Amino acid sequence: MNESERRTSLRKRVIQSGTILTPDGNSVFNCIVRNRNADGASLEIPNTIGLPATFKLAIGTEQPRACRVVWRRLNRIGVQFDAG
Repeated sequence: MNESERRTSLRKRVIQSGTILTPDGNSVFNCIVRNRNADGASLEIPNTIGLPATFKLAIGTEQPRACRVVWRRLNRIGVQFDAG
């Protein structure tokens, strides 16, 4: 089963800048949002090493949203936004 088969709704392809803010507040990772929907997103980052399982994601000028990693590849991750 691939990632798209587990989603509750289809994701829209986009290319947006994003910022990953780690829970400890000490690290910031820049990323590119490749697709997204109300439930989550696919992010492209230079390297997933050192990236925590949960963090806040700011997309463009939107307020940061809490999310968790649901899959990882070499330079891509899929995240699910936390409800709330």
